[in-house]
Amino acid sequence: MYQFDLLLGKEARTMDITKLTELMIEHGLVIRAIPHETIGICEERHKEKYPDSVLFYDKKRKCNMIRVTSKNNQGGKFVIGKMSDQSTIVNNWNKVGKSVIFYNTIEEAVQDAIK
Repeated sequence: MYQFDLLLGKEARTMDITKLTELMIEHGLVIRAIPHETIGICEERHKEKYPDSVLFYDKKRKCNMIRVTSKNNQGGKFVIGKMSDQSTIVNNWNKVGKSVIFYNTIEEAVQDAIK
């Protein structure tokens, strides 16, 4: 069973994945992990703009394309949001002003979202 510590108020307690699930459902939480790298596909004509890209033949498009890998500044972190209605789209990530807050751990994200 997966377990981690979550600080709620002044008391610390151990919470397993089942408890995290309950909190996510109760508060309408959506957690997204930010990958360390992002891979994008561009047309071959952009090769000069992305010198480290990899050229490949795309069978679906029937032309040469390039695969561009870029490092994410916030890679390895998490964002969390609350659904405000029954919509399937979550656009309201936790923010300070207009900037999205990135958390180092899921515990930090959940703690901030449910306070």
